[in-house]
Formats: sequence, C-alpha cells, structure tokens
Amino acid sequence: MVCSICLSGQANMENEVIECDGCGILVHEGCYGVSDTESFDSFCSATSMEPWFCEACKAGVKNPHCELCPSQDGVFKQTVTGRWVHLVCSLYTPGMSFGDVDSLSK
Repeated sequence: MVCSICLSGQANMENEVIECDGCGILVHEGCYGVSDTESFDSFCSATSMEPWFCEACKAGVKNPHCELCPSQDGVFKQTVTGRWVHLVCSLYTPGMSFGDVDSLSK
C-alpha cells in the first residue's frame, strides 16, 4: 500500500497507510492530517473494521476539481471558501497556508 501523497509504502503504528472507504485513495495518517480521534488501532488500517472517509467523500463530492492545477485525480482538501485543492498543490503554492496545521485543513 503506497501513500498517494508522499508515494511511500512505509508505515508504522504512529503513521499508518489508510484507505478511504468512499474513493479508495491511500494516504498516511500524518500526510493527510488524520487526527488521533480519526485514527485506528490496527497496524493495517485497510483491514480495520472502522470506516474512514477523506474530506471530499465526507462532503459527498464525487469529482473535486483542483483550483490550483488542471488535474482531477489525487488527494484533496477543502479550502475556507469551500473550493477544493490537491494537498500537494497547496503545499507548494506560495501564499497558501493551513488554518489548522495538525489536521492540514482550513
């Protein structure tokens, strides 16, 4: 299982690779900013019985569009204005910041 953000498959108890039960995207908990309350107890979250959904799936958005690039594939976060950006695009775009750095969200 490879994280769609950092492209690494290495994981441990503190930073597991988890899969969205809605769209199937794979991310490290740390790369996506998953909080401890959203985290899982098992080493392999993909086999956990607890469902987890990325922000786009939680919001019911099927095909988010990145406001910073033309690509529609990848891992998205919602902005304070309700629009969607790739997490990676937001990290490398000057002037972009996160209101909550722990959860990497608005």
